[in-house]
Amino acid sequence: MTTTVSRARALLATLFSAILVIVGAHAAPAAHAEDTAVKPAGQSAGQSADTDITVLSMNLWYGAQVAPDGPAYDAVAKTIEEVGADIVFFQETVTHDGEPIGAAKPVAEALGWNAFSPRDTEFYPGSASVISRFDIIDTQHFIDSGENNRWAKARLKVGDDTIAVYSGHLEYKSYSVYWPRGFAGMAQGDQWPENYKQWGTLEGPVTDTETLRAINLESGRPAAAQQLIDDAKKESEQGNFVIFGGDFNEASALDWTEETKDTFQRSGVVYQWDTTRTLLDAGYVDTYRTTHPDPAQAPGITWPVKQSYAPADQSAWMKGGDERDRIDYIFFQPNERITLNSASLVGPKETVKQGEAVEEATADTVFTPSVPWISDHRGTMATFTIKGADTPGSSGSSWFTTTHGVNAVIAALAAVLNRVLAFLQSSR
Repeated sequence: MTTTVSRARALLATLFSAILVIVGAHAAPAAHAEDTAVKPAGQSAGQSADTDITVLSMNLWYGAQVAPDGPAYDAVAKTIEEVGADIVFFQETVTHDGEPIGAAKPVAEALGWNAFSPRDTEFYPGSASVISRFDIIDTQHFIDSGENNRWAKARLKVGDDTIAVYSGHLEYKSYSVYWPRGFAGMAQGDQWPENYKQWGTLEGPVTDTETLRAINLESGRPAAAQQLIDDAKKESEQGNFVIFGGDFNEASALDWTEETKDTFQRSGVVYQWDTTRTLLDAGYVDTYRTTHPDPAQAPGITWPVKQSYAPADQSAWMKGGDERDRIDYIFFQPNERITLNSASLVGPKETVKQGEAVEEATADTVFTPSVPWISDHRGTMATFTIKGADTPGSSGSSWFTTTHGVNAVIAALAAVLNRVLAFLQSSR
């Protein structure tokens, strides 16, 4: 009997040894050549590398022409280098008089980048453009029937991924944020009095939000936002990332709040402006307000600001009022593989209030380049990390937890147990 027990114990030991061998061999399989390579930080075996990207949006103000020695393309390129941008959305890349030479391609050439500037194809004034250090796969542009709201779209190849980017320059008329400040901003509808249809001073502020909304919708800006949403939906359905930005010529739905209603000559108006509200309702993320959530402490003013070569009042349209607002943006579509790291403003410290340059202490993050600033807008910038995609065979589960692994272990155990049972029966 002792011999029988000993032999049974030996077979059971064999059973447990088999379990350890099987599990150990497959939970930590022998390394292949491709597995022994050094992985980037945050990258696991079977996963492509994470990619950090920086996106910048800049209104160039008359095609970067407001400089004493001609177009300031070198200054624009230097700014892009200093902030470390990888993708840039331009607005006003050509002059308002339709000069055929725009800023996008010269700046891209100075950087050794790629450019899409629709001014070279169909529409005037071609103010929305995209340049990038990444390869441009294909391009498209959108313009509304009034030729005032436009998007320049480019698909970019970033590693194994595709990013659909859109640079927008939206209608500057029906500039609705003027009415609460006691100014008219060229309302478009026939129902408005004549003094609403021009740039000029009103008898007093207009604070009725229904009136403001009616004027705002006439601009076509909210409809242009919906046009972008509809097109970007097709991109996301294909698994592509979506990032866009530009000069929207409209305040944010997140900025005119109860806490800020008495700032910047807003006359107590609380209003969720329609264009950005359309984007937020569709699930898009405002990068600057996400990273700077308090509009009272970090207003994020992007226009008007002090240009290096021109007097402060040249940046202002209504020199007697406080026109300052956040009208330039970068948005993105949330995705489990894309993370927003930071957002900031790029440009001068000084904004323009009532035609005068002022610098106020705020919680805003503002990067000021070393070269002259050539625009009446600040740029806006956001940095992202795109997580590397899992490659085939890297589901994140160990071999042991896969169906194949479990079945193999069960089969091996069954074989050893059958041997134990057979031996015990033969020894009775």
